[in-house]
Amino acid sequence: MKRFLSILLILILSLSFCACGSTTPETLPAGQSAEAPPDSVSAGEEPVNAEFSTNDGLIQVRIHTQEAVSVPETMPVLRITPKTITIEALQQLARAVFGDAQLYEYSEEMSREELLECIAAMEKGVTDEAIKASHGENISDADLESIRQARLEMLEYYRNAYANASDAPSPTPCQWKFWPMEHYALHDYAGTDPSYTDDIPYGVQADLRATATVDGIPYEFWASNYEREGFCNHSVSIFLHAPQGMADPNSEQYKSWVEGLGLCAQEAATGQELDAALTKAAQLLRDMGLGDWQLRAESCIGYNYNNSWQIAVEGQPIYAGYPVVRQDAIKDVRDSPFYCQDDYYESVRLVFTNDGKLLEMKYQGAAEVVEVVEEAASLTGAVELRQLASDTMHGWKYSDLFVYTADRTMNYFGDLKVEIGQCGADINAITVGFARKETEGTDYLLIPVISFRGELLVTGTIEGFSESSMDLMMFDNSGEHALLMIDLTTGSII
Repeated sequence: MKRFLSILLILILSLSFCACGSTTPETLPAGQSAEAPPDSVSAGEEPVNAEFSTNDGLIQVRIHTQEAVSVPETMPVLRITPKTITIEALQQLARAVFGDAQLYEYSEEMSREELLECIAAMEKGVTDEAIKASHGENISDADLESIRQARLEMLEYYRNAYANASDAPSPTPCQWKFWPMEHYALHDYAGTDPSYTDDIPYGVQADLRATATVDGIPYEFWASNYEREGFCNHSVSIFLHAPQGMADPNSEQYKSWVEGLGLCAQEAATGQELDAALTKAAQLLRDMGLGDWQLRAESCIGYNYNNSWQIAVEGQPIYAGYPVVRQDAIKDVRDSPFYCQDDYYESVRLVFTNDGKLLEMKYQGAAEVVEVVEEAASLTGAVELRQLASDTMHGWKYSDLFVYTADRTMNYFGDLKVEIGQCGADINAITVGFARKETEGTDYLLIPVISFRGELLVTGTIEGFSESSMDLMMFDNSGEHALLMIDLTTGSII
């Protein structure tokens, strides 16, 4: 039976890899387009549909794709470097989003009345009773004194601030300057902020934060350039600017405020609304000067918006006509400390209301091409790809897809024994694009790859914790992942 399935998979995969003479690349979603790269060879006329078990019978692999994929004969190899976000770039981005609206400096400045309330609360907060109430009766004397000292320092800050504060603070127009991140943490009421504005030292996170109101919707606009040894991330964020004291999205006050802004929808977006959001996102990104993107949109629940429906648009950057695929395979995330990475993939995410109002945006990992390393690298042939994909998937073990040790533990659950009941790899997209490969410093090479993307579904029980079957991947399994990625220049597994 296994041999039959192996042959079946090769036959079915051949529909996606055979050369049929067409020069049409894979279809891009609505709202984004890319020119066909030269020498492209069609991957076939049919999507891939196959279901089989791995050789050990423990993993069910299901491949159901909607689009046939195009595998070219050649692709370039590129070198990219982190791109610093300049003031000029931010001003262009702000014009695209906010139009002619005035931007103001983000500030934690409070009125004298608000500071009096903070002083009164902090005077009570430095007592033994208040500290034990928030940190437990069994807190050690050393920890208690440490917390008291920190609160006393805040109390002194509030008292000094009150002496220089105004009854009704006036907003300051955006100065279009980067500041060390600490500049925004506590407002400088005395006007003696020593922060650098022209020459921020290497290794210090440089931020620009502003606010703006468009069509009655208040926004925060944050930009950040952060570099240190072996680390680099440049990002821009836009999100709702909640009134003072209303930061908790679960509070009834916040929910009422969001509803009052007209940002809540009770039904999922229609297909027409999804297409409109894709078109708007593509135009916004062009107007922002952020380059070409392959975009996809979905209707989802916005938990920070009173559990209302919204549209999330996510994008992958396009270079030389191909997207840079996400390399967030689950096992890679598991191996990273605290589920974080010391570098960020270039990505963008925009969230809209069903009728097209922007709710938030996150662009991170800004990058640019600095060198074409190879103009037209030869790629692995169709026969080798078919065999490699088939052999690899049939030979998958648990440890190939997620961290699972010989003594049946998963690092998320510590030393608890895990008994896996079902494991399924559901692949719903096969795409050709670029993947990043580390090189010197914080630069990367973009190498051609074919990526098999989908979801990993793992259920089972945990000894001494759960006797009934549960999702063992938990929140790590949100969204799609690259379950298999092949370097097309070498024909090797990444």
